[in-house]
Amino acid sequence: MPHHIPISVRQDHLEQLSQVTRPVDAIAELVWNGFDADASAVHVELRQNALGGVEEIVVSDNGTGIFPGHASALFGNLGESWKRERGISSGGRQLHGRKGRGRFKAFGLGTLVEWQSRCLGGQGLLEHTIRGDMSRMDGFHVTEPVVLAEGQSGTRVSVRALSRDCGNLIGERGLLALAQLFGPFLAVNPNAELWLDGERVSPALVQLRCEDLDRVFTTPDGRVSTLSLRIVEWAVEAERHLHFCDTNGFLRHSVRPGSSIRAKNCNFTVYLRSPLIDTLAAENRLAVDELDPVVGAMADEARVALRSFLQAREDGREGETVARWQAEGIHPFEAAVEESRVSAAPSSSAQARELFEQAALQVTRRWAGLGEASNAERKFLLGLLACAAQARPGELTALIDDTLGLDKRGRERLQRLAASRGGS
Repeated sequence: MPHHIPISVRQDHLEQLSQVTRPVDAIAELVWNGFDADASAVHVELRQNALGGVEEIVVSDNGTGIFPGHASALFGNLGESWKRERGISSGGRQLHGRKGRGRFKAFGLGTLVEWQSRCLGGQGLLEHTIRGDMSRMDGFHVTEPVVLAEGQSGTRVSVRALSRDCGNLIGERGLLALAQLFGPFLAVNPNAELWLDGERVSPALVQLRCEDLDRVFTTPDGRVSTLSLRIVEWAVEAERHLHFCDTNGFLRHSVRPGSSIRAKNCNFTVYLRSPLIDTLAAENRLAVDELDPVVGAMADEARVALRSFLQAREDGREGETVARWQAEGIHPFEAAVEESRVSAAPSSSAQARELFEQAALQVTRRWAGLGEASNAERKFLLGLLACAAQARPGELTALIDDTLGLDKRGRERLQRLAASRGGS
């Protein structure tokens, strides 16, 4: 018989549980439920109306489904999750959810949510539906299971009467948002696929650079553990985060990189993986953020690695810029000077060239309008900088610093090069 699953919790508390900062976080909870059910593929669909707005969100998977006899326990007991005791799925995956709250996050997207689930039972393939309406959330309505002659197990979640604008998740931005959240998990679970509107979610789709680093990390209390970092530079706009992931790739916590990390026009994400993060998550220590000394020390270690990555990135871009000047024929120094730059004692011309290039790079980085100048105009400016680098190196460095402003590293680098040229 169809029946009703009551919830003995006040409406305002349920509304609080359903709140999410970003729509993608609510979608992510539904995706995690699919992977926790050992799905090999989870599909997210953003169904649009005639005006291009999202009117329905559908998340479907081919996992084990929800057994009808378990529906009351899964949807009626707020704060209790079967995942807390089991920890590992039937297929051997580390389970993501532990607090029995994830299903309510769907109501952070819309007021009407329906779970249509198929699972294998003693009678064969069973299908039933669970419906919830946030406008009168006193429980969930569950239909009587029916036996299907054929089909595949899995769950299809439909969210309608949307209360959040999800338009910014359409296309590339949605792929990026999901890639940031699920990238580590997908990397360590190659048999798992995630799709958004027919496009497979892969971090590689929107990556410019990716670097993996392994470090031995010592905690403030003397414990030694491994720390794996994956630093990803994205090709599109993205929020900068340090993501703490457990050893199975599940995202457990995030912090900001902080104001000490300076990277103009660079969109990056850092993923940290360590057995220590599993321990910190189990002890609920990630919730206190960097007030926990171990969390803070791991974040600092990640920032050190990030600075090195960003510096290497900047050095690479500088080399590309110089090569472009040469290709365009506007570099004022002869290519033959390159040979003297690698000798044991660089010549005066080689030193002047190095000072010129660093000065010119600093100017082009800070002078936004220079990119719109013609080749002749840029050749003229580079020629003036080359003359100053050879004749008045100290004054050139001071002029750039006074008029355009240099960071500490840039200032010290130019001053060192100017001193080698005999400038004050």
